[in-house]
Amino acid sequence: PGPVVEMDPFVLTLADREDLRYLNITIKMELDRPEAETDFTVKVPAIRDTLLVLLSSKESHLLRTTNGKRRVREEILKRVNVVMKKGKISNVFFTDFVIQ
Repeated sequence: PGPVVEMDPFVLTLADREDLRYLNITIKMELDRPEAETDFTVKVPAIRDTLLVLLSSKESHLLRTTNGKRRVREEILKRVNVVMKKGKISNVFFTDFVIQ
């Protein structure tokens, strides 16, 4: 396993149409090599933007299921790896996941 880096927590509005729902989430990512050998640190603003756009496009009923969380994890992995040019992430972990 590679080093694990933690993103600052996200609090965002979900795309639910009927009710106003919020997602409070903390994400950790496993890198495929030491952090100093990646461009993760300089790409954090672009990664946060990518994650905010992705997560705020989801509806709460999709995120409540295990399958929904698994799909979002896969989407995060793909989208972050597009942003990063030097090094990749190999795994995504949710350490806080609260829908209100």
